[in-house]
Amino acid sequence: MAFIDYLVSNVQSHSHLVSLVASIFIGEEAMLFLAFLAGEGIIPLWQVFFYSIVGIAFADSIIFWLGRAHLVDFLKRKVNVDRYKKAINFIHKTAGKSEVLSLTLSKFVYGSRMVTIFYFSSKKHSFRRFLLSDIISLAVWSGIMVSLAWLAGKGLSISFHAVKHIEKVVTIIFLFLVVLYIINKFFRMWLAHKSN
Repeated sequence: MAFIDYLVSNVQSHSHLVSLVASIFIGEEAMLFLAFLAGEGIIPLWQVFFYSIVGIAFADSIIFWLGRAHLVDFLKRKVNVDRYKKAINFIHKTAGKSEVLSLTLSKFVYGSRMVTIFYFSSKKHSFRRFLLSDIISLAVWSGIMVSLAWLAGKGLSISFHAVKHIEKVVTIIFLFLVVLYIINKFFRMWLAHKSN
């Protein structure tokens, strides 16, 4: 327990740094986990929201620049791009020419985020335009997903409080049933003894 308390204490005191670094290296999953912790009251939600958007936008920017460094051509030769075609086609058909909508949908469709960013970098979109579209799409995605993760954390916290109360009720009921069992047992023994 001491290690967990130490870990929680450090996460609380450095929540902005944890949100930023975790979102750069882990991504959206880290943002969701931290939003869950915010629902538990461990860290402030606004820090998770803000610093995670900055971190993921930074990671997306690196992917964008790697795409400009002809990494896309290398990956096309090494990676089976066909398995992403359905997702990418769905995104492009749904979003049309809207970069913001394309990037937002790529956050929701598993496995299409990096491919979509590579697509934008290979089409020679300006970095500034990409970054603005990416930040808007991250704000939309985060607004939805962080809210859901926060509510899940809040619900779990409320459930734990309810469980504590339920635990007391169950303990009282259990003790009452044990007492009834003992009384019943003694009563049957007394009746058996009295009938002999």
